[in-house]
Amino acid sequence: MLDVGCGDGRVLIALAKTIGCRGIGLDVSEECIDFAKRMSDAEGVSDKLRFHVADATQPVVRAQPKLP
Repeated sequence: MLDVGCGDGRVLIALAKTIGCRGIGLDVSEECIDFAKRMSDAEGVSDKLRFHVADATQPVVRAQPKLP
């Protein structure tokens, strides 16, 4: 499950607890992501979920590997 604009992560945490899904939560708020990480750990589902600070309105820029 991908939750864009996940806020405090409560939806992903509830889904992980009730149906065991795995998921990724994205939000622009560092405070919300920190809280979501703490709550997923406290609820015992941090192994199923990842939370990242990200702005979904911006393109994803991936680092290019350095060639020898």
